[in-house]
Amino acid sequence: MEEKRKNIKVALIGDMGVGKTLLYMRVNNLLTNKDDYKSPDNFITQKENLINNSTKNGCLISEKEIILDDNKYNLEIWDLSNNFNSMRFNRFPITRKFYFVNDAQIIIICYEPRQENTIETMKMLYDISKPKADPKAIFVVCATKCDLNYSENKLNDVKQYAKDNGLEFILTSSFKDEFGLEDNVFQELINKYNNSN
Repeated sequence: MEEKRKNIKVALIGDMGVGKTLLYMRVNNLLTNKDDYKSPDNFITQKENLINNSTKNGCLISEKEIILDDNKYNLEIWDLSNNFNSMRFNRFPITRKFYFVNDAQIIIICYEPRQENTIETMKMLYDISKPKADPKAIFVVCATKCDLNYSENKLNDVKQYAKDNGLEFILTSSFKDEFGLEDNVFQELINKYNNSN
């Protein structure tokens, strides 16, 4: 008899250009030659191919198996970039954008440490999605592009914001091997979700 898998929905959200889709591509082992994606033209071509072949309701969706304590989890990873990009100017009402977040167990809000406006968007996304989310949902503040130069003071401010609001905080990069959304990160987040009240 096949072992039953537990399903976990992961939502990647954040402002335009913060690197959500590159993280999505890395999680799914799509960055076969990382130097290729440092070229904006190459990245845009790859993203368009993904959107044409893998979207549902404007979202990129993939599955990933994670094993934790001998249990198998099926992660359904949603990159909501097409729903949240330029959200301050998008014609669709903001409530529609959060339809895809409401049933997620793990919500990863990405921001770019060098861009002040993405920090404000990150906070806005948390404020709006928190009341609508699964009460047990784990929220993660995800600082992207940590391979680039950024202000330590601003980073520390966001870390303090995450701590004050009971959020997880992670540093990521799509191009540095030690800073990705690796299996151990998902294992830790799943464990926190399982143990949350």
